[in-house]
Amino acid sequence: MIELEHVCVKRQGRAVVDDASFSVADGELVALVGPSGSGKSTLLRAVLGLDPPHAGRILVGGACVSDGKRELVTPEARNVAMVFQDLALWPHMSVKGNLEFGLKARGHAAAQREARVQQALEWVSMADKSERSPGELSGGERQRVAIARALVLDPRAILLDEPLANLDIALKAEILAVLATLLGERGIPAVYVTHDPWEAARLAQRVAVLEAGRVTQWGTFEELAASPSTSFVEAFARAAGWGVASGSSIRDLPNSAR
Repeated sequence: MIELEHVCVKRQGRAVVDDASFSVADGELVALVGPSGSGKSTLLRAVLGLDPPHAGRILVGGACVSDGKRELVTPEARNVAMVFQDLALWPHMSVKGNLEFGLKARGHAAAQREARVQQALEWVSMADKSERSPGELSGGERQRVAIARALVLDPRAILLDEPLANLDIALKAEILAVLATLLGERGIPAVYVTHDPWEAARLAQRVAVLEAGRVTQWGTFEELAASPSTSFVEAFARAAGWGVASGSSIRDLPNSAR
């Protein structure tokens, strides 16, 4: 579980994230949406331990990793995986080498590394490409490797910062289906930053809307569509095709986008 309690992150005296609170249950994926510059990536970095909050608490797996006054757990010890938009795969390493890198850093024996890498690649249907370099893979295949690299570490949580932004709609649908299944089966909580209403609607169980650093609305798709709190929430709901109603819960997603 990921829990954020009144988190505030400042830069040059300005609150980039201001009093943000929400939680992510084990096996749940929460979409973090909002206008550009609203603090979404900063909030992920705070959970990861790269942007320490100035106030509030962050808990991962029930353990408090930051209390706003000090970082109680280092980024390396939090065991939180991150998948970036640019994937950050090592181009000079094979697929297998990319997955092994983090395991080696943690001191896992060769036999254990081999088994865990093989399993992670099987999860994303990439076991037959373990010796290829990232440059020999398609965009969708590289994305699968990035997801496998996050999962191979057996993380307490996964953070994803617009990882599918550069893929076409067909590849997005394919990767989203794989990701949703893997996270749900393994009970891993995840926060997924996206500007794409379709991605959010297809993948997430709940949505946190961040505007000017503040969580302006937090809940299920139905709750946001039934009673949008801001014009951004209303526009996002319409763009996702949820339908916006007053006093009733409406979600008009086609079956193919659920």
